[in-house]
Amino acid sequence: MDLVKKNILSIIFGVVALIALIAWTWPLGSIKAEAEQELNARAKVYSSMQSILSQQRTMPVTSLDGAEPEPLGMFPTQKVIEWGRDITKRMAAEVQGVKDLAVRLNQRPLLVPYSLPVPQPTMEFRFRDVYLRYLTEFPQLVKAGTPPTQDDVTKAEQELWKSKYEPNIVIRDGVPDPISQQLVTAEFNSERAQLPDRVKMQKARSILFYIQPTALDVSTHFTQQASAGSAPTPPAIWDAQLKVWIQNDIAQAIVDLNSRESKTGSVIDAPVKQLVQIRVENLRGATAVRPGSSSMGMGGMPPGGFGGPPPDYMMGGMGMDMGMGMGSSGPAAPETLTGRTANPLYDVVPFQVTIHIQADKLPDFLEELARNRFITPYQVVSMKSVNNVLLGATTNVVYGTAPVVEAVIAGEALLLRDWTVPLMPQEIKQSLGIDGSTDGSVPTM
Repeated sequence: MDLVKKNILSIIFGVVALIALIAWTWPLGSIKAEAEQELNARAKVYSSMQSILSQQRTMPVTSLDGAEPEPLGMFPTQKVIEWGRDITKRMAAEVQGVKDLAVRLNQRPLLVPYSLPVPQPTMEFRFRDVYLRYLTEFPQLVKAGTPPTQDDVTKAEQELWKSKYEPNIVIRDGVPDPISQQLVTAEFNSERAQLPDRVKMQKARSILFYIQPTALDVSTHFTQQASAGSAPTPPAIWDAQLKVWIQNDIAQAIVDLNSRESKTGSVIDAPVKQLVQIRVENLRGATAVRPGSSSMGMGGMPPGGFGGPPPDYMMGGMGMDMGMGMGSSGPAAPETLTGRTANPLYDVVPFQVTIHIQADKLPDFLEELARNRFITPYQVVSMKSVNNVLLGATTNVVYGTAPVVEAVIAGEALLLRDWTVPLMPQEIKQSLGIDGSTDGSVPTM
């Protein structure tokens, strides 16, 4: 005990030193670990910076011809960076220009201005009247026609008799001379035997292609209710207008090809001989929308009807809003050969067209369909030969001597939403899953 008392100070200092030693060494492990982590992080930053510094840089590729990027021999300076940004802006402007051009090529007029998306007062009745008149006048607008009927031949016979032969009969005392009448009648009968072929050829020389009376697709509302005087609803007007837009392009493709290929300007040597049928389906990905009280959903496939290039009194300059006007992509649709479905950029309209065409000109017609028309003919569903002689004898058509086939072609047309969404009735937008907040204002004149 005396020893402790004599050395109390040494003991106290020893204990303090021991405690200090323990206090120093206790957290050293964690501090060391933290230091190692920070060191590793700094090493990664250093490695990343070295990689950036040593990375091979290239000049922006501004050519669309698949050119190889040129190496940049120095780290980008502010001037180079600004130059790159300028190129990016110019390329973006060019892309937008291409898109604007596509919209202008794709855009179609309304039959009646201000009839969509919500018709102004009385416009729904005006659309009905213009649409029905349009259907009647379409063959003349595209220089098409139906083959002559027996009534046409009979009318030609009557006109021939009255204009050429009846005046040649000798009249004696107010009574036709029997001998003169017999001779004139014999001459008339001789020419009348050749009249059916002459009428057929006259008709063929006057048209660019034949068209079946039931070839073209009419919206069901206008076939079933027009006589009742009911006003078409916005979905019914949209359905009719959609068919017109698509069939315009198909008919115009026939006109363009025949006008370019025919030397006589007639069906006799034109590639497309007859438009047999067009059927336009609903927008792909859209749910059914009833046009008025018709039992068939929008875009169904009723018999008859057609669309085509509108005449001058229907064109009406339409200054469309070129804003984006996009919504959601809409309901999912079945897979197709192209894989295209409704999306924020465009809607897809499937169709099928049946034509009689010169056999070796079918590829030309498929190409013509796609020329500046946003149409993809993706399948020749069926093809069979046509007996020109037999068909001419039974239906009074004149197809010429080249082999002809009947081709059924499936295709799809694209309608860009930049211009269609502002024209869509609300029901159509909902069927496509388009956001209701999308601009739906009527385009200005």
